[in-house]
Amino acid sequence: MLYVFHVDTGRMLTFEMSKALEIVRSLKETIERHHGIPCASIVLLVSGGEVLQDTQRVCNYSAGTDTNPIYMFSKSVLDARNQPAPWPSIETDNDLKAQVDKCLELPATYNTVVTRSLLAQQICEMAKEEAKTCETLIHEQHLQQQGWAAVVANMEDSVTEFQERVADFYRRYEEHRQRFTEHMEILSAFDHDLKQLSEIPILSTLMENAASRPFGNFDEAYVDAGNTANSTSSGSVKTTSNSEPAAIAAATSTTDAEGTTSSQGEEKAVALAGSGSAEQQQIVSSGISDKDKAKCISLLDWISASEGQRMLKRMAEECTSGLEQFEKHTVGLKQNIDKAVEASQRGDIKEIKGLEERLCDLDKVMYEARKIVSDQNELAQSFQQNQNRANTLGDTSILPDLCASHKSQLIVMLQNHKNLRDIRRRCAKCKEELGNNLFQRLRYIIHVETRVWEIDNSILFYHTSLKRLQKHLGIIEQIHMAPCMYVSAVTEVVRRRMFSSSFLRWASDLACRLMTIHNEEVMRRHEFTAQFEGHFLSTLFPGMDDMPPSYAIQAPSIFDSSLPALNKRDLQELSTFLPELTEKIQLPNIDSVIDFFSSRSVEGTNQSKSSGLQEYPPDMGAAEPTAIDGKGDADSATTAQQPTKEGCESETDTEEFEKVGQSPIDRRRRSRSKVPPVDTCSMATSTERVLQASAETLTEENLGTTRLEVEKLKTILRTVYQLSQSSISFLREQLSAVRTESASNRAEFRSKLEAINRAWAAIQEEARNRERETIQQLTVDHELEMNDLRKSIHQKDDEMQSLRSDNSMIKASHIETVSKYESEKRELNVTVDEMKEVVRKLEQRLADVEVDRKKAIQEAVEQLEHKHKTEIESLRCRYKLMTSMDRSPSDTSLEKIEKPDMIDIASHELLLAQAREDFNREKERAIKTAIEEERQRWESSTVTIKPQQRSMASSPGTPTGSHDIYKRILEEKERQLDELRDKESVLIRENQRYKETIQSLTDPELGSNQLNLKEQLEALEREKQQLSRELERHQNRPSGGVSIQSCSKGDLVMIVYNSTYDQYTIVQNAPVLYFLHADSYAAFGLTELVAGQVPRIIHCMGTVVDKDYCHARKDGNRYKVSRGTRFYRVKVKPVPGGSGGGSGGGSSGSLSASVSSGTSRSAAADSDKHSHKKEKSKFDALSSLTELSY
Repeated sequence: MLYVFHVDTGRMLTFEMSKALEIVRSLKETIERHHGIPCASIVLLVSGGEVLQDTQRVCNYSAGTDTNPIYMFSKSVLDARNQPAPWPSIETDNDLKAQVDKCLELPATYNTVVTRSLLAQQICEMAKEEAKTCETLIHEQHLQQQGWAAVVANMEDSVTEFQERVADFYRRYEEHRQRFTEHMEILSAFDHDLKQLSEIPILSTLMENAASRPFGNFDEAYVDAGNTANSTSSGSVKTTSNSEPAAIAAATSTTDAEGTTSSQGEEKAVALAGSGSAEQQQIVSSGISDKDKAKCISLLDWISASEGQRMLKRMAEECTSGLEQFEKHTVGLKQNIDKAVEASQRGDIKEIKGLEERLCDLDKVMYEARKIVSDQNELAQSFQQNQNRANTLGDTSILPDLCASHKSQLIVMLQNHKNLRDIRRRCAKCKEELGNNLFQRLRYIIHVETRVWEIDNSILFYHTSLKRLQKHLGIIEQIHMAPCMYVSAVTEVVRRRMFSSSFLRWASDLACRLMTIHNEEVMRRHEFTAQFEGHFLSTLFPGMDDMPPSYAIQAPSIFDSSLPALNKRDLQELSTFLPELTEKIQLPNIDSVIDFFSSRSVEGTNQSKSSGLQEYPPDMGAAEPTAIDGKGDADSATTAQQPTKEGCESETDTEEFEKVGQSPIDRRRRSRSKVPPVDTCSMATSTERVLQASAETLTEENLGTTRLEVEKLKTILRTVYQLSQSSISFLREQLSAVRTESASNRAEFRSKLEAINRAWAAIQEEARNRERETIQQLTVDHELEMNDLRKSIHQKDDEMQSLRSDNSMIKASHIETVSKYESEKRELNVTVDEMKEVVRKLEQRLADVEVDRKKAIQEAVEQLEHKHKTEIESLRCRYKLMTSMDRSPSDTSLEKIEKPDMIDIASHELLLAQAREDFNREKERAIKTAIEEERQRWESSTVTIKPQQRSMASSPGTPTGSHDIYKRILEEKERQLDELRDKESVLIRENQRYKETIQSLTDPELGSNQLNLKEQLEALEREKQQLSRELERHQNRPSGGVSIQSCSKGDLVMIVYNSTYDQYTIVQNAPVLYFLHADSYAAFGLTELVAGQVPRIIHCMGTVVDKDYCHARKDGNRYKVSRGTRFYRVKVKPVPGGSGGGSGGGSSGSLSASVSSGTSRSAAADSDKHSHKKEKSKFDALSSLTELSY
């Protein structure tokens, strides 16, 4: 079994041993599945404080036994306010006192003895259970102590690693601070460095490299260079950028037109330089023409590719601000680190004071409990023995005494049981107190480690910022050092090319000469050896086969061929731009080296021309014996010299150095074919005869000496023969001794071999016996395991049977639930149809009310206009009557009617004032009547709609409550009141115009009042028509907004990609999720979604076709929602006649506008948006009901 101890509750969990072969994540999931502890909050430790990693196997850790379990902690339990209940829960004890008292009252009979014996056995078993419970409680407290020690060790390891990272950070930071002044100086001179780089040209010879290796990004260059910001081996920074500046491309084309030197051309130049003088390699001319200046580009232009200069300036600014602000941000970091470390090192938290003493006391108490259990067992056995004795004897006279003793023993056992119960309560109380203590301490540990983790993240951030700052400062430092490094690199290239040219010329010349000399010497030796070999005189001249070693006969391989073709002219050209640097960094004086190479070459040439090869030394000539055929001396005296250039066709072509001299055999054959046998090979035509005569004279003089030497050799040979005979006899004796010793060794070896064979046979027999025993033991173990597996299989079969029965019951209940759901669905469909009918009637009724309202308003307006026209006509008639009356009387009757005319004018004014008052009162009364009628209509409509609203709000699937509907109705009411107020203001303005018209009619001086009145009436008519058109346009305004309050059939909705769930969701102002159905992807041209990849289309619009209500039954689903989550799957079709799809960024404005309009639009506008949709849900029906009031 695999043992896992839950430290929080003090509970030991056991699992199958097969879990040890799985990964730790699988074990956590098993714990979550069986014990309900969330997998994400489980922390597993071993005794040393090491955390079990999720990807590792459990068996990789040395833990999981009953004495050394895996310690488990639950962060969710520790985050709770209340302490978890202890394990195991202490159950209520059965009251034995009543049973004991009942047994004590029984009469002294045999049945009483049996009953008391059974009760004693029961008390004994209960005592054993109590002792086992106490032992379990104490053992779990020991494990809790060990688990706490593992937690403390883990915290100490974490803090130690944290301190190491802190020390590393501050070490890097101190190194950075030591160069603070230097960095500030470099940054302050950055602008000057850029200006200086802009003045430094890239030499024409380097233009090809500049074009083939364009510079791009300093960050990539820094990474590729391997943090070699201060390296002085190169004058430029390598880069991997593929971009090429236009200036470099133009300069490259110009340079290519002139023809640059390739690597092969450089090799040829070096070869030609060997035969020429050093002065021909240098171009003395100085100065730069305007054409060359036009072709060159500066170093700043080269490194400013892809907006590099702007990036450099921004980098310098960031470095300056970073140096100034980095110190400020790290001031309080040290204090936080010290506080966190100090909090983790509190001794009162790490060590639980008094825990060791308490555990020792509990061990003593456990010893007492075991003693009590032993006493209980003895008493129970005595009860059993007394019962057996009474049953055997069958004497009833002993029963009273026996029952009396049983009474006292039962009382003792009851008292012992009480003591055991008290011990168990004490152990349980101790465990509860320890659990509470650990609960508080573990919460503190979590707080400390969380704080350390936060500070560690801050340090990581600062460390990363520091490395980035140092990297950028390294780049700035490279730019600062670029002029100096550029001049140094050009100087070094010029020096190396001068040295390599002189060295290769000298070495090639020397190798050519030495090879010629070596080949000549080898040829002579081979020729003489061919003649002298096999002659009897060869024994007198040992060492004649030696050959001279090959020394410096091959020219060295060409080096520095990849260097740019720079010379002193380029260095002089560079000095015109950087005179101060070129003065500091001058070309080293290597004239002495070049002179050495030149002098050696000239001296060797002179020696080869002035002197030939010398003859053999006199002593060698005296030591040569006379040949039998007369050819040996002549051949050995052959010293013909070949010209220096024979076989050396090229001084720099290393592949032709093997052709320096001809082979000795070919030369010997050619000499023999050309010269008669008796003649000798001459060294030169001028000395041939002299050498031949001297050789014959030497042969005659040395003949006597040779005979003496032959005699001496014979004497020596005789001595050697005698010594060899004695040596042979001695060797034969030694051989016989060796043979005897070999025979004895062979016999000994055979005996040892037989012993080894016997031992090997014994070992094989023992191995076979062990193998048989192992096989038998494994067979037994296998049988036992098979039995266990069969039992477990039977158990699993029983469990499967029970699960099948449970499954059948669940299926039955599910079918019943589905049938109920279908019936409820049918009832709801009927209700929905009824509500739709009611909504349709209400819509019709509202349409009728709207028509009546418009008619009433129209009638009121017409009545007012008619009244106004009537009054105006009456006034006009009166005015005409008055004017006719003024003209009709004659002059003679003027005095008679003067007084009545005065009365008529006064009465006319009174009538006019009365007409005005009547007009105002009629107008106000008509307006109040219209307003009151509209208010009554709206109140009646509201009373009719409220029950429907309540029924629809209580029905399932309604996205909003009745509050929104009331709000919409009130807003609609306010809107209509505002319209009536506007109309009232219009009528007031008309009334004012009418007043002015009446006033003008009363003015006798105005003759064109009738025309003005007609013009005003026409203006009023035009204004009325304009208002009517606006009202009709407002009523017929098309809907096109996106619905975010509902997602019912026919609604226009917005579909967006949600990266949290990797699915397309419907934008809704609701707590429930709405996912796009996979069947709708093809209609919108959407592709299958891949986890972690953003699709091409991220939003679109469409019309809802259908939706399904879903429930997640497991966590690992394709919608990435947790188990138990309820959501909708919505089928949507594209909007007919419009584009339903959108791209990743092109339609973001329309999307935000649609959503904002849907959320911020007023209730009236939202209702007007849905006015023309039919057969909608109940909420949409109410929305349509409110918007018809427009």
